[in-house]
Amino acid sequence: GGNNGGQVIATGQPEDVCKVNKSYTGKYLKKYLNK
Repeated sequence: GGNNGGQVIATGQPEDVCKVNKSYTGKYLKKYLNK
């Protein structure tokens, strides 16, 4: 988000993306993986 919106900051399996603290996508994926 913000000025850096649209830049790729995490790749890999969903579990890997969740581990990247700066990833907004990871933040939301984590909710679904923890169900």
